[in-house]
Amino acid sequence: MIRVTTTFPRGEVATSNRERKNSFPSWKHQEAGQKQNFKKGGFRNQQRSERKQDRFTLLTKTPKEILALDKEKFKPPPPMTTPVEKRNASKFCEFHREVGHTTDECMHLKRQIEEMLKAGKLLHLIKELKQSNRKD
Repeated sequence: MIRVTTTFPRGEVATSNRERKNSFPSWKHQEAGQKQNFKKGGFRNQQRSERKQDRFTLLTKTPKEILALDKEKFKPPPPMTTPVEKRNASKFCEFHREVGHTTDECMHLKRQIEEMLKAGKLLHLIKELKQSNRKD
């Protein structure tokens, strides 16, 4: 008699638990869906499109040489975001005046040079134009 009275409520609880599970997706299914969306390229495609914008014009001088010639033309760079302990201490950026990367690797400097090229300020440094002028 005790078994019959305890088995019946257990069956009701199990049934209600199944109904509840079916009405709400489990956290495992939700996470799996998010991971699939991530794998489909949401974040990665965004990074790739940003990298495509970082294709720079071929120049006759390196970013370090351009900075040395025209320091006063450049806006101060934003602070470096990489923690100091993770930066490469053997590389120094003259633009940021900090360690972490070389001046020629500095993306902030390269982007500012590109902006100046688009504004027509450094056109004398474009490699293709200089080569075509020699041919003429």
